Amino acid sequence: MMSTNLKDVMPATLKRVSERMNGLGLETGNTCNKHSQKVVQGRCTRFETVDYDEELGVYPIKMIMGPNGKEFCPVCRKQANEEKLYKEKVLPQKRRHEVKDTSFYFKNKSMLNDLSIQNATISNFKTVDDETERLKNKALEISQEIMNGSDHNYLFVGKVGRGKSHLAYAIAEKINIDSYKQGNAKRIVFISIPQMIAKIRHSYSLRDYELNTYKYKKEYFVDLARTCDLMIFDDLGAELGQVQAINPAANDITAILGEVFEARMRKPNIITTNLTAKQIKELYDVRVESRIMDGIDENIIVFADTTDKRKERV
Repeated sequence: MMSTNLKDVMPATLKRVSERMNGLGLETGNTCNKHSQKVVQGRCTRFETVDYDEELGVYPIKMIMGPNGKEFCPVCRKQANEEKLYKEKVLPQKRRHEVKDTSFYFKNKSMLNDLSIQNATISNFKTVDDETERLKNKALEISQEIMNGSDHNYLFVGKVGRGKSHLAYAIAEKINIDSYKQGNAKRIVFISIPQMIAKIRHSYSLRDYELNTYKYKKEYFVDLARTCDLMIFDDLGAELGQVQAINPAANDITAILGEVFEARMRKPNIITTNLTAKQIKELYDVRVESRIMDGIDENIIVFADTTDKRKERV
């Protein structure tokens, strides 16, 4: 058997390695035609390679030989590395920030009359008959519609304690979680209308130096309405006092609700109320009533013949 002499093998191996190394980074003579070049004006003029633009035309990028013996486009490689970095590092950080941001909105900017509904979910809404089963299914349906991009208003109508606030909050909670899971976290806020009106009215009695630092002015709620993706307006009509008295909304209430609902145009809203559609028309001016009823169509959900949910919790 002939023995292999390392001295004979080494020169040939080194030669192949050297040839391969010398070929790395060298232009192959081919070009990538997936890019264009544009002029960027600033403190100094520079050129930027971008994705192909028909108006700019093709800017050929010279292909380079890679370590695996395959040629590649350095611009395409850079873009691929940037996309990988974005998916592995930047996107998770962005999603964590969105969750923190949207959770802060929902948990800290919401105003609830009944704090017990903070534990409300669609799954723990008690179904004891066909009516409650219908309401639960409707809540799931509304959640999906809003997730799919609905910009309608949804009016929950019924007597006190029938579960309107529970399901409204539960829908908000579900969308808050589901939108995050889909990578498109939504800003959601749940606002008690009586609390909102009371806090704004409190600002009327403040002195200038107190008003400067007071948070809950009308502008705060209008801005909140403008920036969030879904808004729950709870207990419309309670701010008017006893419904039996049929007291039309005062001028300041009309102005407040008018501006807030104006800021919610073409965005989804859920409104809970003990009032009927007829009473809403009688108690509020045309501007407010039209904003509330805008896009309602088939979205008036009546909470009828259900037991008082608050008594069930006692």
